[in-house]
Amino acid sequence: MQALFLGAGASFDCGLPLTWELTAEIRRWLTPERLAAYNAGWEAQGAHWNDAVIAQVNEWIADEDRHYEQILEALAHKSQTADYDFLQRDYRQAYIFFAQTVYAFLLERQAKNFRFASVVLKDYEGLKSLLELNRPLWIFSTNQDVVVELLAAQWKIPLKSGLQHTQTLTMGDGASTRTITFESQPNHPEHTPDFFADGEYGINLVKLHGGLDSFFSDDGRQRLKVKPDPQHLDDYLADLVFINQVNQALTVKQDGLVTNRSLYQDAEGKLHALERSLVAGYQHLQNNLPQPSPAPYSLMQQVLAEVEELIVIGSRLEIPAINRMLADWLRDDNHRLMIVDPAQRHLPKVLQDSAGNIRPVRQGATEFFLSLNRHKNVYMSLLHNLQRNMRRKVRMKLLNSLTTRQ
Repeated sequence: MQALFLGAGASFDCGLPLTWELTAEIRRWLTPERLAAYNAGWEAQGAHWNDAVIAQVNEWIADEDRHYEQILEALAHKSQTADYDFLQRDYRQAYIFFAQTVYAFLLERQAKNFRFASVVLKDYEGLKSLLELNRPLWIFSTNQDVVVELLAAQWKIPLKSGLQHTQTLTMGDGASTRTITFESQPNHPEHTPDFFADGEYGINLVKLHGGLDSFFSDDGRQRLKVKPDPQHLDDYLADLVFINQVNQALTVKQDGLVTNRSLYQDAEGKLHALERSLVAGYQHLQNNLPQPSPAPYSLMQQVLAEVEELIVIGSRLEIPAINRMLADWLRDDNHRLMIVDPAQRHLPKVLQDSAGNIRPVRQGATEFFLSLNRHKNVYMSLLHNLQRNMRRKVRMKLLNSLTTRQ
């Protein structure tokens, strides 16, 4: 049995940013002048940050050796260890503001690159070869994007994320409304997640850190995930953008305070809030914030016990908890790790003792899925190669424009 583990590099060809790329985008936008202007607005509401917190945030953002995840971790640490309660409070608010910024930039890139990604995903048909051999195919991802959902819909592949039910919400900001369909599931250990069983055809998708389309409602008692309509994928992205736009409009009405929640009004005009899922929000904070059930890392560990080969695509393997899990799993000589990475980076130290069970493949995601395609002669034509190379040049130009240091 095989399974996939996806990192940011798996979505790179689809126009989604790598870690340092997203950090560079945020750095260009969140200048000291812009942060000072925001803080002045919060001061009018009695919620401004202390000058020491502002100075520290500016210092971390300016540090070109620190990416956005490290900034979030540092803010979370300071929110628990700063010398005074008022500083801990302000660092927590800084964390929430920065997490909301990350969410907004990811969503903007996802929406703007929908057409681009749709063309790229035509090269990913080779995924079907894995599905024929692995029923179901488990995919674990640290990404917040919705590339796997778009891929499944484009190739008409059934997909489950553990949510069994469906519900619709009428969401608006007082000026416009939209009815949005969600997959839903009570967020409680007693409720069994709905995944494809052994022998069934489809993708079981587990987003280890949440996602742009995933939320909690009812104080964390319910999990929600925007449900795509394969016939109208434009609407799927439009729903996500609308949820964010409604939140922005209502946040202004609520004195402009940042909450990292998605506010909306129902059909009767009553105000509600969806908590964004962990990756998009409170990944590093505790304090009784919603946690997904079942715990994604525990679920991955449980599934890995039945997996013979895990195919890692586009991950730098920088998450210690995952690396320790993989190291324990690789102690069984029957387990193999394939690492698909065009850069072919060094293995994390904890995995080096298992190098004999690890096979590096120097390819990007597109090349890897093309290599699996039984009909690849169609896709390897001269015209398709020229188009593919042009897309790659455009993508690399954007990456270099953002990450090349002056």
